Amino acid sequence: MKIIIKTMLLVVLLSATNNVLGQQKVSYKNQIKRSVDVIFATYEKIDSISIQFQDNEPKDLYIYVQRDSANIPNQTYRHIYYSALDFQGDVCFIKKNYPLIYDLIFNKKLKASIKKPKDEKVFRIVIDRKNSYFRNNIHATSLNTRINKEILEKFLLFLNDNNKDLVIAPEDSILIFQAVVNRNGKIAENEALHGNKDQLYTYFFKNYEYFNKNILNSDKINIYSGLIIPYTKGGRPFQSIIDVYIRANADKTFTISANGRERKLKIKKYVKEDQDLLMIP
Repeated sequence: MKIIIKTMLLVVLLSATNNVLGQQKVSYKNQIKRSVDVIFATYEKIDSISIQFQDNEPKDLYIYVQRDSANIPNQTYRHIYYSALDFQGDVCFIKKNYPLIYDLIFNKKLKASIKKPKDEKVFRIVIDRKNSYFRNNIHATSLNTRINKEILEKFLLFLNDNNKDLVIAPEDSILIFQAVVNRNGKIAENEALHGNKDQLYTYFFKNYEYFNKNILNSDKINIYSGLIIPYTKGGRPFQSIIDVYIRANADKTFTISANGRERKLKIKKYVKEDQDLLMIP
């Protein structure tokens, strides 16, 4: 009986700690406060911004747009825009579409001005037009569509070795595309979100197809052994989407990263069939 009572007391104390954390205000230095004011004055449709930190580095960004009948027609989360701050593709679009938010997030003075909760490696702040608060962390599933880091290393070596005569102008050196990933982990439909379907796009897919067929022997591998691992639930793979960032470096090497968490479908020509369960976690 004593053990049960102690356990219940511990749960109550933890809940109380979370509630206190959720109500704790964040204080900024004047320069950061001015930046926040300018953001909301410039982006009038934004309701609030949520930044999640890990080891005192910004990790995740959520931009909440004010609700109206146009942007949430009976569907949840249509008014939320998520960006992974460790994914170059998302950072590229933040810098392009929300330069003031980009400047705030990556301003070293922001981290320095936040007195984070004691002993918290992961913490989140929510900023609205009037105040800023600490909030409980958002925990994400690890089963999102993702790139296989071990296979990516081999693929990058393959790309680098084959890059003999490819010359790409600096302004065309970055490509970001979204892809529908089949249940077997192969890229199906895709669309360029940044850059064009030119030299870099052609070079990537030509080598991707050859690598899959001749190096990985993709007809004989399982879904966890390919370059891209599809979204899985209960051990079952689903057709899903992923955003991929490619950069052709000046030294003729390549940088590739990808993210499949909370992607919004942007492939205009994609037609969803009745039997198609496109998972967008």
